[in-house]
Amino acid sequence: MGIGVLLTLVSLALRPPWALGWSIGIGLLCALAACWWIPLLVAPVEEPAQALRRGDGAPRPPGVQPRRRNNVQQIAATVVRLQDTLTDRDPTVPTLEQRALRDPLTGLWNSSFLAEMTERLADDVAAARIEVCLLCLALDGFQPIHARHGHEAGDQVLVQVARRLRKLGRAQDFAFHLGGDEFLVLITCPPGEGAALSRTLAERIVNDMRRPMNYLTLNNLRVGCSIGAAVWPTHGLAFAEVMHHADEALCAARNAGRGQFRQYALAA
Repeated sequence: MGIGVLLTLVSLALRPPWALGWSIGIGLLCALAACWWIPLLVAPVEEPAQALRRGDGAPRPPGVQPRRRNNVQQIAATVVRLQDTLTDRDPTVPTLEQRALRDPLTGLWNSSFLAEMTERLADDVAAARIEVCLLCLALDGFQPIHARHGHEAGDQVLVQVARRLRKLGRAQDFAFHLGGDEFLVLITCPPGEGAALSRTLAERIVNDMRRPMNYLTLNNLRVGCSIGAAVWPTHGLAFAEVMHHADEALCAARNAGRGQFRQYALAA
């Protein structure tokens, strides 16, 4: 439009006989062209991704999917992987509160839950409705592995020990990591069955711990364990007393050699 006005003014300034008609015609043509081209020049260019997000029913190019749908699918896949990871580590940890009662390395119960659990069991034990067998377990060859191959190798051994304890125990048994190379397994059973059950499970644990463990390229790490057992309330009315007797039995087992089991016996 500006060009048309300029040409018109120039034509009028020159004032040839035919200039007026030509200037008016050229001005009108430029004005019409400007009305058609200017909206196209100033209109925003819509990106393909914006067109796909409009949701106005416009057809999409073949093979192009909405970005929102892709984002939702990626988030869902990430959540599934996270859930699978947590399930692989320990399927028995449904809440953050329960996770606080677990040993962070092995996933076994910790000493905080041991104190809470003994309070829950005390009434049933006192009423002779159940017996509780205590298996105190210590690894025989843990310190040499830790000293020779390092802290990470020792941690890996503890994780494998915990995995075996969970596999060997029954669903109603409880395995604890008390720290270092010391573990505890609690067996709840009807009165009178504690001694036999503790011996059976202890022998299975001792035999299984003789199998080699692995760390990185090492696949022949020998650990082994010794176990001392006592029964609550047969060997004491208070849990702390029975725990002390189980520890005494463990000391006797370790003094007798590697891979031994001893059960506490009341003095005659």
